Amino acid sequence: MGKKNDYNYSSTDQDLTESEKFTAEEAQNFWRSPTQKNSQDKGLNNPTDYLSFNDNRSPVLLEIIEKHCDQKDIKILELGPNSGRNLNYLYQHGLTDVHGIEINADAISLLNKTFPHLAGNVKLSSLEDELPSLGNDEFDLIFSMAVLEHISNESDFILEEIKRVSSRFIITIEDEITSWSERHFPRNYRAIFEKNNDWKEIYSANCDEYNCLDDRFFIRVFEKIYK
Repeated sequence: MGKKNDYNYSSTDQDLTESEKFTAEEAQNFWRSPTQKNSQDKGLNNPTDYLSFNDNRSPVLLEIIEKHCDQKDIKILELGPNSGRNLNYLYQHGLTDVHGIEINADAISLLNKTFPHLAGNVKLSSLEDELPSLGNDEFDLIFSMAVLEHISNESDFILEEIKRVSSRFIITIEDEITSWSERHFPRNYRAIFEKNNDWKEIYSANCDEYNCLDDRFFIRVFEKIYK
C-alpha cells in the first residue's frame, strides 16, 4: 500500500477535515491545469505522463468490462479520460463507441493529436457542468478511474447524474481510503449507488488483486435495476 510520503501531497500527517479540503471551485480550478498548481507533487499530472504509464490499468479495465458485458456495440462514457489512454485501448479492442468528459484542455489537445480516431469524442467541461446536460440513459456504460476521488463533496449531486445518464452499467475504479490530501474525497461507492435500490453492485475487488493500482483502490461494477 502506498504511504503518504510516496505521494508527497500538500497535506499534514493527519486526516484532513472537510474545511481543509478543496471546495468544488478549487478542485475544478486545480484540475483544469494541474501541472501548474502544485510543484511539490512528485507526479505533476502532466497529460503526457498518462500516455506512458507502464502498468496494466487499461487491460484490467477491458477485462472487467468484457467479464460483465458481452456486447461490442455499447456506448461508453469515461469520466475524466485525460489524454485518452483508456479510451484508445478500448477502441483498439473493438469497443469503438467511446466518449469522455475532460476538464483539462491540454489533455484533450494531446488526445486529439495522439489518437486522431478519437478526436471530437471528448467534451471539454467539468463533470458538474456537462453531466446534467446529458439525456436519460444516454450511455450504456459509464466508468471512472481515479477521477471521482478528486470531486469535491460539494459536487456529490453528480453521482445521481451518473445513475440517470447510464442505462446499464457503472464501473468505479477509485481510491476509497485517502483522507490526508486536500484533493481526495474518499467515498463508499457501493453505499452511494445502491442507496435508492435502483442499482446493484454485481462485482467488487481490491485493485491490489489485479496488480494495477495500490490497495487504496477498489473496482466496483454496478448494474441498473429495472422494475
